Amino acid sequence: MTIFKDFTEDNYRNIIKTVQKEYKFYSFKHARIENRYKEKHVLWRHDIDMSPHRAARIAQIESEEDIRSTYFLHLHSSFYNLFEESPLEKIYSIIDCGHEIGLHFDIGFYQQVMPDLNALLMIQEETKFILDWLYINPTSISFHNPSLQKTDIPNSDFICGLKNAHSLFIRQNYTYCSDSNSVWNHNPLEDAIEDEHPRIHVLTHPEWWTDVPMSRHEKVERCIVGRCEDQRRRYNLLMEDVYGK
Repeated sequence: MTIFKDFTEDNYRNIIKTVQKEYKFYSFKHARIENRYKEKHVLWRHDIDMSPHRAARIAQIESEEDIRSTYFLHLHSSFYNLFEESPLEKIYSIIDCGHEIGLHFDIGFYQQVMPDLNALLMIQEETKFILDWLYINPTSISFHNPSLQKTDIPNSDFICGLKNAHSLFIRQNYTYCSDSNSVWNHNPLEDAIEDEHPRIHVLTHPEWWTDVPMSRHEKVERCIVGRCEDQRRRYNLLMEDVYGK
């Protein structure tokens, strides 16, 4: 089906509507609740690797279609900074849509720059940062590029009080579908639905879902240039205030 191959906002909405016909949307904290676990459902998550702006737009589409999902914040992304005004506004808009917030933990960052630090301690610190900065408790945790890291991801259901999106229970009991690099990996979502898999774990990355069709490289370029243009605009506005030109 075209809607599963064209990574646009319109097709994202169509995919949501297609999934809604057969599946409930649950958060990760419901993965082991018996009365919900027995229903056909999806655990739908978004790892915000590059673009809070795209994430906010996807969150709006989901809200309009009356579904909720979980958005995982990457505190060490080189594409955005939560201390900047624009990304922070977008994250607040996601929260205002009623979606849950999770921590997208980059263990590789610490392996590179602070290899002696305890990863569990840093998960606690990053969780506390989200609570202190956004005034919201993250509910779950996902790991950035887990297949590329040298450390094994824990199999436990919870890590530092956060529901583990990579737990052994979820890996063994859910069909996993991911849009990494703008391609449906592992198990194509279309196949999982057509084969009527009862439980599906879906990972999307908002930067791939754009208003118009674009290549993967164009989408990444858009994230980079968009941030630069925003900084230029803010600087020019400041200069106008100071010098009147």
